[in-house]
Amino acid sequence: MLVYILLAITITVLAVRNILKTEFKQLFMKIFCIISVIIFPVIGALVYFQFKRRLAGSKRRTFQLKTYRASNFSSSL
Repeated sequence: MLVYILLAITITVLAVRNILKTEFKQLFMKIFCIISVIIFPVIGALVYFQFKRRLAGSKRRTFQLKTYRASNFSSSL
């Protein structure tokens, strides 16, 4: 039982932290997300993480592989 409580607290804290760091289109959406996560801790956090891109309007991050030349790794000894 204690594990579930700690998991719920962790998910809620991570969701609120993520909401505060995310830049939303409208301030109302940020306030709405924070209130919903606080009132419905686990359900609100899971719904927020599921619909985060739609709510915040953030783009999907893309990762690009960087290539390095052998000369970049040579060090002066």
